[in-house]
Amino acid sequence: MPSSDIKKHKKKKTIKHPETGIGLAWDRIGGAWKVEILWQLRSGPLRFGEIKSRIPAISDRMLSLSLKELETASLLHREIFAEIPPRVIYTLTPEAGELIPILQKLNSWGLKKIATKPHEQIEGGHDEEKIEWA
Repeated sequence: MPSSDIKKHKKKKTIKHPETGIGLAWDRIGGAWKVEILWQLRSGPLRFGEIKSRIPAISDRMLSLSLKELETASLLHREIFAEIPPRVIYTLTPEAGELIPILQKLNSWGLKKIATKPHEQIEGGHDEEKIEWA
C-alpha cells in the first residue's frame, strides 16, 4: 500500500471510569507531571523553558507531551507570538483555574506530611526506602 494511502489514526483516549467524577478528573490531570505543571502555572503565564527550570526532573519530551495533553483537555492555553525567534507562552484556562484551590489543599497536605514524618531527603526527591509512612 502506498504511503499516501496510509492514514494515521490517533487512538481515541477513553475514560476508564466515565461514570465517576474522579475517573473523569483523573483522565484529564492524571499522570506523572500534569498536576505539577498546573501547579507551576498557577501564578501566571510561563514559557517552556521556565516550566522546565521549575520542574528540572521532567524531560523535554515528557514536558512537551504533557503540555499537549493538558491543552487537548482544555486546561492550558498555548499562545504563539509571531516573533523571531518565535515565543510561546502557556497559561491556565478558566477551567484549570477551578483546580487551583484543590491543588492548594493537596500541597498543604503534602507539606504537612513532609513536616511530620521522619525521612531523609536525597537529591531529586525522597529515598522511599527510608521514609516511614504511617
